This record gives sequence, structure tokens and C-alpha cells, in this order.
Amino acid sequence: MSEGLESEPLYMDGDYLNEYYDNDYPEPLWETVEDSDPTDDPAFSDHDQPWKMNHSLEEILEYCVQPTVRDAGLHIGKVVLWAGLFRLATQLSPSIRPWMRHTMAVITGLIAAAHFFYTNVAYLVCLACLSYLVLVVSHGIWGHWRGPLMTVTCLGFNLVAEFWLATPVDWHQIRGAQMILTMKMISLGFDFDRENQRLLKADREIDAAQAAVSATADSVAPGLRMRDRRAKRVPSPTNSTEASQNNSDQFQVDYRRRPTFFEHMGYAINPGTTVFGPWITYHDYMASFHRPKWNLTWLVKIVLCIVYGFMFLTISTCWNPWMIPDGVWRWWTAYRDAMSFRASHYFVSYISEATAVAAGFGLGEAGDWNLQVVHPHNIEVPRSLTEVVKSWNIPMHVWLKTYCFKVTRRFGTLVAVLTTYLASTMLHGLNFQLGAVLLSLGIYTFAEFKLRARLAEILQASVHASRVWGQKFKYPEGSMVSISINFIFGMLACFNLAYLGVMFNQDASMSEGYSWQHTLEKWAELDFVSTYLMSFLMLLALVI
Repeated sequence: MSEGLESEPLYMDGDYLNEYYDNDYPEPLWETVEDSDPTDDPAFSDHDQPWKMNHSLEEILEYCVQPTVRDAGLHIGKVVLWAGLFRLATQLSPSIRPWMRHTMAVITGLIAAAHFFYTNVAYLVCLACLSYLVLVVSHGIWGHWRGPLMTVTCLGFNLVAEFWLATPVDWHQIRGAQMILTMKMISLGFDFDRENQRLLKADREIDAAQAAVSATADSVAPGLRMRDRRAKRVPSPTNSTEASQNNSDQFQVDYRRRPTFFEHMGYAINPGTTVFGPWITYHDYMASFHRPKWNLTWLVKIVLCIVYGFMFLTISTCWNPWMIPDGVWRWWTAYRDAMSFRASHYFVSYISEATAVAAGFGLGEAGDWNLQVVHPHNIEVPRSLTEVVKSWNIPMHVWLKTYCFKVTRRFGTLVAVLTTYLASTMLHGLNFQLGAVLLSLGIYTFAEFKLRARLAEILQASVHASRVWGQKFKYPEGSMVSISINFIFGMLACFNLAYLGVMFNQDASMSEGYSWQHTLEKWAELDFVSTYLMSFLMLLALVI
């Protein structure tokens, strides 16, 4: 999986709209973790505001950091443990039969998921089984339309489950895992459609070339046609399974063959990606069993991800409320609430990296484990909201770009944009809060992108939303003009992140999700300043 996203210049020509929507929207991942509440400790009973600065550093460490890390570690450690056991049991010996590997993936995945979701795991199992039934029917009868049929099936199942089958509390608990599973199933359908079309096209080209050669050679060598027919029945070395096995650096998935039930369920429900994510492709899952590599880097990657994750968890739970208590300037509290939400997102992202790597996913060609889910530095010190979009959730960004925007782009940019926005909303469920945030981000990033592109053209300065490589400017990246403009837009991005993220505060009981009243109340407390400001910038971008 590519971790660096697009390295090419974002601004290539005047087609701003197409270039911008190649970056999609950021998607807030599910981030519900059963955190301990330090305020339950008797040591805090004498204080009305437990997070004020009058608590000493020792008290914060003893009554917040330690219990938070200990309790969260008990939950997270079990998922990492099951992911590691899955890899040890399935990838140490090459003699293990494939169906046993995939069965072990399902068993360990269900155990890990049941620890968090209990009986709600049934929704995951039902969706995975229903998706396989759709894949079997579409593969055997039509031979195509797997992607669209899988999309309708998964989204339809989620809507029925959310509004008619599950309680709001249960669905809020399982929402994130269900979203990851939906992404897997939809990508599986489109991957088979795309690869089968590619293989069929290659076969037609080979048939046409051989027919032309046969027609020409018939007058010279009558036996040539028969030899061509025999050669056609011999698999091409580049596509054969034997060639793939002889190449230790490459792995090929046979997209002509429908996945078995065990392969499908192992991909859908495995301990490395079921609980926290991230989304991985079917190819990545199958490749993890092909010549698995064991090295010290694997263990170091897991440990570092866990350390980073718990560092951000303590920032979200302990340090932010302690450093910025209630009663200060409202924009400081807004920044605190938004920062706490972002830190909790970083926690889940790093833990998802740890569980995925523990299960054997993310191995690079050089033997390094380069799986990355989030880039916190690009979000906390942003160049632009566009960089925030790309760095917020890298696998989600790649999924939206690959299976939504590019798939529907042939119907026009507007259709592709609307489909991408609708897909991101449907994946998270029909929720006013998330819909409002996604729509706002779509408008904000478009206005910022187009305005900065226009300024770069007028001033000949390197002030694009994403840094442009290989293009000469009158005022390059290190000039005072470019630094000043980029700094202003970076501060504006921080301001907008505080405004958009304030509704995700964790001070209220939101076990059933967030209502539209909660969203509007939070923005009303800030006088809708960001909305008015970005509306003005949007008009300015359209005028100049």
C-alpha cells in the first residue's frame, strides 16, 4: 500500500476542479475506546473541576495517565496478541493448507472482535456472508457487475441494520468495524471487475495477433497454425502460477478464479484489520501468506506504533484537559476539544497500524514495514486543509479515490464529486454531524485550493495548497513572500480544524452518536465564524 500518496504536483494546469477532487475528503474514523475515567478516583472527589491546572504533575500521572494506559492496554493488547498469534500460526510453516490459514484468520478475528463488540459481531458475520453470496452469483451468472452489486448490497444492509435492526447504542459501537468491512467488500468486487476486464482485453489482443500471424503464415508453413493453437493453450510465463512462485518479490492474485468461502471470510474477518482497521486490499491479504518475512523491523514497528498510540491517548485524555481547562477563552476550549478528538484519532490510527503489521500486512519490497495510516505532523502543523485531507486517513483516502472518484469520473467531474461525497457519508451512516463536517470540508478545501492556485499564478509564488515540485517560481518555497502566505493559510487551516472538530468533544455522553442539535449548538457557540469566513473566501476564489 502506498504511504506517500501523490508525489506529483497537485497544480498542473487550469483544470482546478479535477485536480482538487483527486484528493477527496478526509474521513473521521470510528474512535470509540473504553477509556477509564480518572474522575472516579476518590482523590478527585474534592474538586469540582478535576482537570484544572491546580493539580500537580504527579497527580495527573498517578490518577489519569497510569489508569488510562493500564486499562486501554488490557483491551488493545488482546487485539495485538491475537493478530500476532494468527501470523505465528499461519505463516511460520509453508506446509499449512490454505483453507486452514483462512479459517484461523476468521477464528482469531471473531475472538478479537467479540472482545469489543460482543454479540454485535453478528452484523459483521452476516454482511460478510451476504457479500460472498452476491460475489458468487455475480461471478457465476454475469461475470461482471461485481463492484456495483457489492456496493448496493453492503450499503443496503448497513441502512437496514442501522435503522431497523440494531439499537442506536449497538450500531454506534459497531459502526467503525462495519465501515471497514464494507470498504473491503466493495473494493473486492471492483478489483475483480477491473482485473477481469484487463485480462479479457489482453486475451483478445493475443487472439487477434495470433489470427493475423496464422493468416499470413498459412501460405508459407501449413503446420504453423496448428503449432500456434497448441502454443495458445500453454499458459504465459508472466501470468502462470509457477512464475509467481519462482519470483520471491512478486505475488499475483488469480482474478479469473472466484475466491473460496474461506478466502473471502479470512479477508473479511481477520484480527489484523477487523476491529480498528485499516482497510487493506484483497491482494494485500493474500500476499501476506506468500513468502512471509520475519525480521526485527517487524517487532520494532509494532512497538513504536503502540508507543505513539498511547502517547496520543494520554494527550487526548489527560494532558489537553489539564493544560487548557474550562473557563478560558472559548476558542482555546474549542481548540482543546478538537485537539482531543484528533489525538484520539491518532491513537486509533497507530493502534490499527500495530494490529495490521502484527498480522503480517504492510511488508514493502525492501523488507521494511511501511504501512502508515495517518501523518499527524501534516495535520497539527498544516500547510493547507488539502494536506490535512490527504494525511487524515491514508487508506480511506486511497479507497475513495480508487473506487469512487476514478470509477465514476467518466460520467463527468460533477457526478464523480457527488458520488464521492455520498459514498463517504453512506460509509459512516446517515449522520447529520458527519455530513455537515464532510460538506464543510469539501467547500473549505475547494475554496482554499482554488484561491491559492490563483494567487500562485498571479504572484508567481510557491503558495499552492500542496507543494509543487519541479516548477520554477519568482518567489520559491523559501522566499519571505511564500513563507508568509503559506503561514497565513496554515493558521487558517488550524482555525478551521478547531471549528469543525469542536463538536466531537468527549465531555458529554454520546453513546448513541451525535445529533444535529449538538452540531449546531457547538457551531453557534462560535458564532459560525468559520462558516462566514470560508464563504467569503469561496466567493473571492470564484471572482479573482
